[in-house]
Amino acid sequence: MSLTLSIFIAALAIMFTSLAGIIFLNSFMGKWMNKNMAFLVSFSAGVFLVTSVFLAREAFELSQAAIATGSIVGGFLLFLLGQKFLPESHHHHADECADGQCRSEAGRGGAIRMLAGDAIHNIGDGIILVAAFSVDIRLGIVAAVSVFIHEFLQEISEFFVLCRGGFSTGKALLYNFFVSATILIGVGLGSLLSSSEMTQGILIGVATGGFLFIVFHDLIPYHTLRNRENTTFWKHLLSFILGIAVLALANASVPHTHSHEDE
Repeated sequence: MSLTLSIFIAALAIMFTSLAGIIFLNSFMGKWMNKNMAFLVSFSAGVFLVTSVFLAREAFELSQAAIATGSIVGGFLLFLLGQKFLPESHHHHADECADGQCRSEAGRGGAIRMLAGDAIHNIGDGIILVAAFSVDIRLGIVAAVSVFIHEFLQEISEFFVLCRGGFSTGKALLYNFFVSATILIGVGLGSLLSSSEMTQGILIGVATGGFLFIVFHDLIPYHTLRNRENTTFWKHLLSFILGIAVLALANASVPHTHSHEDE
């Protein structure tokens, strides 16, 4: 399979996570997701932490230590600024929303801002995918799996935010899908930016900083705040370890093909 086709398939798979809200049309699955969302976020934290380690290792292999460190710190700060100016762009919660007609104080304006922030986020995902696949197909698959899992959880939460903003179930799913297509813009930009080993290293470093930001600012604080009862600690820990195991398995199951080692 060609590199371009691999990236395109990964991007399409991530795009279709935007339809995850369909799960809540089934009462059983909807209740299960509502009940276990916090544990799924802990699972996602494990996935992202391992991916951050893999990305950081590649960043230091591709670039000088100072450049790699600077790009990682820069990526963290870039995501921090994004969170500051677009605070609606990340959601990891699920509440009852019957037939897509729920309402709350979130409002239509908040939902629109969330979609705008998500579009920018998806463009970044596309750039990350291209950079990762360009370096090593194994790294690309690991990055794709991580983004897929994170987007799946986020799209479910965004579905609820759109519902609260007054959108019907159908419109919430449709708008999420259209916004998720901006990942293809990121793929195009990534193809232009990943033209050399140096730029690949910088992009991988920025991606590392972004992943670390999501882990330590978003995912881990989420389940820590939600975990008010000590009885759930071990379930969260098990979910976290399971996330680590899934990424380790994904990394081990794909051949190692460094593009910069083949030259």
